[in-house]
Amino acid sequence: MNNNLGVNLGVRLQIMNFALKEYAKAFGADEQSLNIIEKGVLNQKILEKILIHYKNSDNTTIAIITLSIDWEKHIIYANDTTKNKNLINVDSSIPILEQLDRATTVIINHTIKLRKEFNVTNVVCHFQYRDEIRNNEVERKKADNYLGLVYNDIKQDISYIFANKLNFVMALLEEVETTIEY
Repeated sequence: MNNNLGVNLGVRLQIMNFALKEYAKAFGADEQSLNIIEKGVLNQKILEKILIHYKNSDNTTIAIITLSIDWEKHIIYANDTTKNKNLINVDSSIPILEQLDRATTVIINHTIKLRKEFNVTNVVCHFQYRDEIRNNEVERKKADNYLGLVYNDIKQDISYIFANKLNFVMALLEEVETTIEY
């Protein structure tokens, strides 16, 4: 039996939470959204997606950045001692996001360029729960209450058609996928 299992899961979860918050912050998320991420990822493990909408002065969404968590992969990687997927060595002299993937700076700079190019005046964050929360009204209400959110059933009523789509998965945190559509 692996006695380090909880430690591996906990450390990897803390690193994932840190990375998600740092990306969201770099993408323009406000402090309230960063707190929701921490509560929904680190504390309760109930968030599956963080959707960051870039809006122009007409309040039109001109880009969406989606940070998706694959919780099944997270558990597998945290428990996998054969391929060292559970090991993330941190060097205090290098920013953690750059250690997780060297393309981090390019991705963040791309979103900064997007905001300038499309005259983004507002950044709005939406959150999607894991299926077992989202599909259970009682659990969803508990989650909404805990995170201080108001339920909004946005199905596919609004369909966005974007010309460009960029997908990015961090080399050392493969359970997190970032999608940028604009």
